[in-house]
Amino acid sequence: MENDYIFKSNTIDPTVNAGYLINKWQDLTLKLNAIENGPALTVEEWRKRFVDWKYATISKYRKIKAHSKKNGSGPKLNIEMTSLEERGLSVCGKVTVMGAKVTSYEGLEPLSALAETLIKISESSAVTNNELLKTIKTFCDQYVEIKKDKIVLEKEKLKFEITKFKFLNEGFHF
Repeated sequence: MENDYIFKSNTIDPTVNAGYLINKWQDLTLKLNAIENGPALTVEEWRKRFVDWKYATISKYRKIKAHSKKNGSGPKLNIEMTSLEERGLSVCGKVTVMGAKVTSYEGLEPLSALAETLIKISESSAVTNNELLKTIKTFCDQYVEIKKDKIVLEKEKLKFEITKFKFLNEGFHF
């Protein structure tokens, strides 16, 4: 998983076979289920466990970072990352944890969720191109609306800053 970008990011690459991620999860499930004294789970159960663990780890990391920003060199938080969690973050990437410009917005499915939806739809035997296109169109429509809202908010913020500047600098004329 660590060396396979498509698998670790759960993204769809048009150059790769449609069943690539499914096959990777099946291979990983076989390897994990072969571990002595470990649980024997289905592909979906392993996938859910991984996603839950990943988001719990990200949440823990964010909590630690937020605390250190708030306190600076003050008292430390009693939460520490394990070496496995650190390794997981290095595989999944700390950029999404630390705040990339576009990870997800409220009301907008992140790209990985879109990829998961497309995989679930494509796994169905009754899948049609129209269903796939409908899912992609819905995502794109949501994304465009969020972008429009963000632009409106940025304009309002700029108007406020200009008004504030004029108020604080009475002799200034624009």
